[in-house]
Amino acid sequence: MLDRPLILTQHAHRRAREMGVELDEIRLAVHEPESDYTSPSQHGEGKRIAARGRIAVVYSDDAQRRIITVLWHGQDGR
Repeated sequence: MLDRPLILTQHAHRRAREMGVELDEIRLAVHEPESDYTSPSQHGEGKRIAARGRIAVVYSDDAQRRIITVLWHGQDGR
C-alpha cells in the first residue's frame, strides 16, 4: 500500500516545503495513520484527516486520495 502514488495539490506541495516535511512522512501519515477521521467542514465535504507523528494531512475521501494540505498535528510538531 505504501507504494501507491500520492497526488498532492500545489498548496500541499508548498505547505510541505514550508514545513520541512518529506514526501515519505506524508505517505506514512496517509497509508499508516495513527488516527484518521472526517474533516471539519472548513476543508470541504468529502475530506478526511490522517494524522501521524508531527503532521496531519487533509485528503480527499475517494479512490485517488488527493492530498489537499499538510498541517502540524497538535503542539508537538511546531
